[in-house]
Amino acid sequence: MGTWQHKPGLILLAGTLEQFPIDAADWRFIVAADGGALHALRQNVLPHYVIGDLDSLPTQCVDRLKQHAVPLQRLPVDKDLTDGEAALNWALQQNNTDTIVIAGGLGGRFDHTLGNVFLLQTLYEHSMHGWVTDGRQRVFLLRETLTIPCRIGDQLSIVPLSPHVKGCTTRGLRWPLHNAELTFSSTLSLSNEAVEPWVSLAVEKGFALVVVTPQKKTDE
Repeated sequence: MGTWQHKPGLILLAGTLEQFPIDAADWRFIVAADGGALHALRQNVLPHYVIGDLDSLPTQCVDRLKQHAVPLQRLPVDKDLTDGEAALNWALQQNNTDTIVIAGGLGGRFDHTLGNVFLLQTLYEHSMHGWVTDGRQRVFLLRETLTIPCRIGDQLSIVPLSPHVKGCTTRGLRWPLHNAELTFSSTLSLSNEAVEPWVSLAVEKGFALVVVTPQKKTDE
């Protein structure tokens, strides 16, 4: 997870999540959005809170959570936000960490994936760190500066979200950028490679997503 100022919080969503061991001791809290609770329950871990319309959580799992007195907040099916955003709002109210990991936020419906990734903007607005992951890839929001722990050989892509990303400078990449300008439709900054255990990125204007994909093992 890297080294951060405080123990991070964990939000579990119902998307793809593989090779992501969950140990309650690693997290300030674990909040699950609806079916995201399954990721914890399959590892015999109880979330601290479950929120959502519960349409993707089997009855036996709901019963198990109730038996262990896990608080459940049932939301109406007709609502103005996703279960994931509701889980993030709960997490922000805890006010006990500066970092939140959104796990299970990728895969499945593309619109939900985008919506989950864009929740990183809310973290930024609260002066917090965070990323979205499927257990393999990690997606960060780059606004101003960003430092990411990587393994040497990991692929790293910068995907501009604003029409122009100006003054982009990177350190720790095979092909560094120096005061570069990236545009929304360009693939210039895709598929770079980490050559140091920490990669630093900075932009003077604009914002982008940063996607880190682990180097594939040679024996796979």
